[in-house]
Amino acid sequence: MGDMGDVFRTMTEIRKDRHANWKENNIKILNMSGIQFIRRAESYLYRSTSLKVDFYISTGRWRRLYPLPQRTFTGGARVFLSWLKRQEI
Repeated sequence: MGDMGDVFRTMTEIRKDRHANWKENNIKILNMSGIQFIRRAESYLYRSTSLKVDFYISTGRWRRLYPLPQRTFTGGARVFLSWLKRQEI
């Protein structure tokens, strides 16, 4: 293929490496937090009586499912844990 094909493949590899690093770091941070999560495929689920949240480890985003309205946040595991502690107070 031409030069653009090479550029596209290189960008794809860079993106995969970046997401793999995010995933590794996010897993370490969440495991060290001491908070109980349910592990599902590419996410960590947090469930309590007043809050339901899914954290996506490869992107660092999380989605609040309950209470409504549903909302998506970004920031990584550290920001997620800080946000989670503020919600549970």
